[in-house]
Amino acid sequence: MVRAIVMLGAVAVIAGLGWFVVSSSPEDEVFSLQLGFTSVSSGSISVTERFDGTVRFDGSLTIVHATGESTDGDQGGTQPSQTGQGGAGNAADPVSVGGVITWVAPVGTEVSSGDELYRVGTDPVILLEGVVPLFRDLDDGTEGIDVAQLQAALIELGFDPDGEIEIDGVFGGQTQELVEQWQAITGAEIDGVVHLGEVVIRQGTSRITSVSVDVGDEVSVGAAVLELASADRIVQLDVEPEAVHLFALGAEVDVRLPDREIVPGTVVSVASAVDAETGLVSVLVASEGIGAVSDQAPVAILIEQVLAEQVLVVESEAILSTTSLGYALEIVNPGGSTTRVPVEVGATDGIVVEVRGDGIAAGVRVVAPV
Repeated sequence: MVRAIVMLGAVAVIAGLGWFVVSSSPEDEVFSLQLGFTSVSSGSISVTERFDGTVRFDGSLTIVHATGESTDGDQGGTQPSQTGQGGAGNAADPVSVGGVITWVAPVGTEVSSGDELYRVGTDPVILLEGVVPLFRDLDDGTEGIDVAQLQAALIELGFDPDGEIEIDGVFGGQTQELVEQWQAITGAEIDGVVHLGEVVIRQGTSRITSVSVDVGDEVSVGAAVLELASADRIVQLDVEPEAVHLFALGAEVDVRLPDREIVPGTVVSVASAVDAETGLVSVLVASEGIGAVSDQAPVAILIEQVLAEQVLVVESEAILSTTSLGYALEIVNPGGSTTRVPVEVGATDGIVVEVRGDGIAAGVRVVAPV
C-alpha cells in the first residue's frame, strides 16, 4: 500500500510579505525570517489514502473435459465439467472416454449464449445462458429448473419465433423439437437430447482467458480445456488488515487509471479472512470506467478519509514550537504588533493543522514564514 497525502480542507491565502525579527522567550533562539501573513479559517481536514491494484477479468470458471454416453461413434460425446466461480462440478459419474480437439476458441475471444467454445471430434461444446450448471441429461419427460433454463436460453436464441413454447420446466415434444432445431444449427448429433456436457452454463458475456489444449491434442477425462472469465473487468487489490475498515461493501472510491484519469468505482467484495501467505486481505472494486483498460494494467484506488469536520485550521507553517509555550501562533494585533498565543493542535493533512486556544477564531490574522 502506498499512501499519498492530499489537502482537501480550507487553506487561507498569504496576504502580505515583509521582514521581521521574531523574538522568543529568553531560552529561545533569536532568528530572522522572511515572513508573511495568513489567517485562521474554518474548514475540514481530510486525506486521500492510495492503494495499488491490478485490473483483471472477474469470475474465473475452468472448463474440464469429461465424457458421458457415446454420441459420436468411437469419439464419444463431449461432457465438460465446470469448476470455479459461477460453476459447480457435475453430479453424474460419466464414462471415461477421451477425444481429440478439432477446434478451440482462441484466448481473448468474447463469447455469449449460443457460441461454441471447443469441439472434440465432431461434437461441439456450446455456451448457454443460465445459472444452474448442467448436471444430468435433459430429454423427454425430464422436469426441473434446468429444463426451464434450457427452454429460456433456446427461446432467447430465436429458436421459437412464433412463441409457441412455454417456459414451464417440462421437457415435452415441443421442447424436443426446439432442441433438435438447435442441434441442427450447431452441428451436434440431432437426437433431441441435451447430453451432460454438451453445453456450458454461464451468465452473461464471458472472455476466454486461457486455453490449455491445441488442435490435434487428445484430451483425457479431467483435463482442463480452457478458462472463462466475465467480460466485465474489476480491480483486485491486497490491503493491510488495519486498512480494511476503509473498504466497506458498497463504498464509493476513485480509480486512477494508467493515463491518470480518475473514474468512480464501488467496493464489491472484501475477503472475510487474512491471506495466510501474504498477511493481506483481498478486495475487489468494480468500475464502468475501466472497460477499456487492458488486463493486468496497474491502477490506484483512492479513498478519502475525513479527519476533522468544521474545525479551525491554519497553515502548518504558522505553527511555532517553543520551549516556554509549547505550540503557539504569532497573532497580529490591530496596531501591527504581534503576540504569541499558545494553541493545541489536532488533525493535519500536512498542509493545514487543526488549532484550538483562547482568542483563536476564524479570521484571526497570524504570522507565517514564506
